[in-house]
Amino acid sequence: MAQKRMLDKKISVSEDVAGLCTEAQLLFTWMIPHADDIGLLPHSARQIKALVIPMNDNFTTETIGIHLESISKAGLVEQFEWFGDQFLRIVNFLDHQTLKRDRKPQSIAKHIDNWEILDSIWKTLETQ
Repeated sequence: MAQKRMLDKKISVSEDVAGLCTEAQLLFTWMIPHADDIGLLPHSARQIKALVIPMNDNFTTETIGIHLESISKAGLVEQFEWFGDQFLRIVNFLDHQTLKRDRKPQSIAKHIDNWEILDSIWKTLETQ
């Protein structure tokens, strides 16, 4: 996965993000650098805990599940299915990221290994 992601300063004045409780805001913003090149993350609250916020004991798998639900209701993430696997997808991820097309895209989803596939997925998601 990418080593760095950009976090646009507009996130601090986002009504959608501001509507979340502080813990959900933290979780959401910390999810961004862990997303793959399409903005995907594991669907499981347990995996999100292990990946995004493993050092904070105040975040349990249960509370992460609650926060993910509120983040989803705010329209910031959505479920994404690919070849039968479930993921969380950060909505509008690509509006705020510049991806390097001179290298092979990296994804946690199987069979996403070239830019043509990613482009077709993005076009499909934009029309939904």
